Amino acid sequence: MKLSVLMPIYNESRTLRTIPGHTTAHLLRASRLVVTDTDFVHVETLDRRFRHLENVEVEVFDPTQGPCEIEGIDTVLLLDGLQRSAEPKDLLTSVTACLGSGGLVLIQVPARERLYGPTDEAAGHLRRFDRDDLEDIIRAAGLELMWVKAFNRLGYLGWLFHRTVGAGRITGAETRGFDLMVPMAKRLEPIIPLPGLSYLAVARAP
Repeated sequence: MKLSVLMPIYNESRTLRTIPGHTTAHLLRASRLVVTDTDFVHVETLDRRFRHLENVEVEVFDPTQGPCEIEGIDTVLLLDGLQRSAEPKDLLTSVTACLGSGGLVLIQVPARERLYGPTDEAAGHLRRFDRDDLEDIIRAAGLELMWVKAFNRLGYLGWLFHRTVGAGRITGAETRGFDLMVPMAKRLEPIIPLPGLSYLAVARAP
């Protein structure tokens, strides 16, 4: 669902994808896609997977060790990073250092601090974000905030249930069930009177 929101902005840019996930395969139409990871083993695996594609590069990059120095990037996707960082503002500053003026960063974070619980801990999340906190972090990183949107309103109910009963990891059966519900969730998203489970944000380098 997040891709349906972000893809019109992403378009066919020169993209840096940090901490690769299941969305990476959807980004292969980029004129240049740089996929990064902090783990050398993961980087080797990704390189074997994508080395046949001329537009894809795989690099080791740890934003906690210094700013990004990869050149020629106009869009950064940070879809699974700030929630895992002890210093989210510093991580965002490091990752977006490769952007020139007008470059975009597309961010996803889990929404609503009060929802934090065992499921977050099992996923490696150190925090969830209230909207004001996310906006403050983006601006503190020296970026111009364009917009923030809540999404995955239907998922809010499942996450709230997990938190209430103290459950940990989401099971494979639950994940498959939600995948089956995605088409319906997309149609209901604009009208469901519930908070979003996540925030998507777009910001621009000055």
